[in-house]
Amino acid sequence: MAVGVVAPAFARADTIVGLRGRDDARLTRLLARQTDPASADFGHWLTREEFAARFGASARSVRRVSRWLRAAGCVGVQRARGRQLLRCRHGRVGAPPPGIAKLVDGVFDTAGFTVTRDRLAPEPASRGAAGQFYFSPAEFARTYGLDRGHAAALDGRGITIGLLAASQINVDDITAFRTLFGLPPADVVQSSGSRTGDIAEAEAVLDATWAGAVAPAARVQLAVVTSTMQAYDLLIASNAPDVISSSIDVCPSTPAARAQSNRVLRRVFRQARAQGQAILVASGDRGPSDCACGGFGLLASSPLVTAVGGTMPAPVLDANGTATGYGTESVWNDGAGASSGGGRTTFPRPLYQRGVGRRRTIPDVAFPASSVYPIILRGQRLLVGGTSAAAPAWAGVVARVAQLRGRRVGFLNPALYRLGRVQQRGGTAVFHDVVTGNNGGFAAGPGYDLATGWGSIDGAALFDALAAR
Repeated sequence: MAVGVVAPAFARADTIVGLRGRDDARLTRLLARQTDPASADFGHWLTREEFAARFGASARSVRRVSRWLRAAGCVGVQRARGRQLLRCRHGRVGAPPPGIAKLVDGVFDTAGFTVTRDRLAPEPASRGAAGQFYFSPAEFARTYGLDRGHAAALDGRGITIGLLAASQINVDDITAFRTLFGLPPADVVQSSGSRTGDIAEAEAVLDATWAGAVAPAARVQLAVVTSTMQAYDLLIASNAPDVISSSIDVCPSTPAARAQSNRVLRRVFRQARAQGQAILVASGDRGPSDCACGGFGLLASSPLVTAVGGTMPAPVLDANGTATGYGTESVWNDGAGASSGGGRTTFPRPLYQRGVGRRRTIPDVAFPASSVYPIILRGQRLLVGGTSAAAPAWAGVVARVAQLRGRRVGFLNPALYRLGRVQQRGGTAVFHDVVTGNNGGFAAGPGYDLATGWGSIDGAALFDALAAR
């Protein structure tokens, strides 16, 4: 099982400043066209250089804001690629003066946030006397239709999945997992950083293992970070990953801190969207509220990401306990305080969620979050779960969709919600509609709900539907 945990905020007392870019209205129109199949701009993504040149802050604005930060006491000012963010190192600043305020989207002090991740409670991986079920990669594929139709020939080849992590891993653990389950050698790269040997390492191993288990030929890029700026630089400013998954989220300490950071995140997530990067975020493991101050993490809440909730699968098993088909699912809720994150956020309802309510709600989709995921950690076989397993598994699916299309898929929510509404009207069923269980605050029901979103996938149907776009 997995339950929520609050860990210390990233590293030093720094201040991050979001720079107001140029031509915001034009960017909004471009983003809409990029996900509109009827538009000539559909699927045409910007390079990081194109984004900076067209929509980043001007060089003059960067210089002016940098001068203000140094005058305000910052030990150093770091400029991120893309002219989107500035980092005041080892310093804190107040509100910008009027002449600078018009150049800034938001200012937030990293000391005002806590980092949330799953506290994994690993269990021995066995099908012993208790008959506990877990998925092999092949069983996962059979259960969710990834071994049929267009999906069967796909393995994520040529696609890079970026994973946000707080620890390096021993790649030998991934190699041992793949050897055990007959998968090809792993293509894993990781940035410099420490190997913590604690729950952060277990989280990173889980993400790298199961993103790669679902898309075994994809490159897995582990971005090991200790700061917000470093996360942005490795995953978005670099424009290296085609798909990004995060099992880590950030909770603000006050509503004002949430508002400031939401403005900054909106800008960097819009850059990712313009570059065609799909972002998947675990919806959290505390049901209707993942943060101590209420609400959900900043990343999962955003209307510019796909938030992934959790289910408890009950697949069809043969006499040997091997999964041979889908079966049923219910909302992941372990009865001890851990359940699928889902509910209403502080954001207004995005256009793609029309008919759902007045607020942005999460999750958007779901995958298993009970302890059905085997991993190998420091040579030991374990079972783990949580929405932080569901998110990287979904990232593997998105990598296969990108391979199918021969290009990045970009922000998937508009397409996913269109398919969900078609299904709700009696059309092709691409989602397994989870209708039983609750997350401690919201119950599952027909169609979209605030515990599992649209549900998990029938991969064959989903890929057939997306192949035509």
